[in-house]
Amino acid sequence: MDKNAVLKLKELLKNKEFCEIVDGELLGDGCVEEKIDKKSGKRYHAFAYTSINKAYVEYLHSILAKYTTSRGHVYFRPAPEKHHFINGREVIGKDAYGFSITHKAFEQFYLRWYNSEEKHVPRDIELTPKVCLHWYIGDGSMDSDTPTITMCTQSFGKSDHIFLIEKLAEQNIVSVMNIDNEMKDQYVLRISTVDLIRFLGYIEKCPVPSYE
Repeated sequence: MDKNAVLKLKELLKNKEFCEIVDGELLGDGCVEEKIDKKSGKRYHAFAYTSINKAYVEYLHSILAKYTTSRGHVYFRPAPEKHHFINGREVIGKDAYGFSITHKAFEQFYLRWYNSEEKHVPRDIELTPKVCLHWYIGDGSMDSDTPTITMCTQSFGKSDHIFLIEKLAEQNIVSVMNIDNEMKDQYVLRISTVDLIRFLGYIEKCPVPSYE
């Protein structure tokens, strides 16, 4: 990289909005992929995201593309014709939208978030209102009857859950770790009653009307 490119990379990694959005998405369904260029043999890194909500995918792509000057586009992925099974449970696929953006900055996120190709919560993360918004959009669901917010954090280990509980507590938001009802060796985070209201008041306003 030339000197100018290095300076731009450092500036991007100091950009609060960019870093908080990527961190929030990585807490959820976002991922950073490490790939190898077939011609040069060099490693490169790309942020990838998919969702059934087209409006949100387009919004997220526009924000990240602005910072990375990406020429990529949002693609459509039709639902698979055949259903698949996870731990004996039938999963019905849905139409989805997604994108992938390659940029040198994502290498730093890969180094922070992945250990032996498994995703872990970096201990330097701050659960700001913006980070929590993107985490909630990517992984959260609300049961209005209970009422309870469930964060589908099954991809993280027990120590990551304990850490996230402690970080939420710093904002006076109480959460608990529960064993997933269907995948007994995995966990989810739950926020209920008064703390649900506190959490929704803490996060930033959703940028997409369909998620409000």
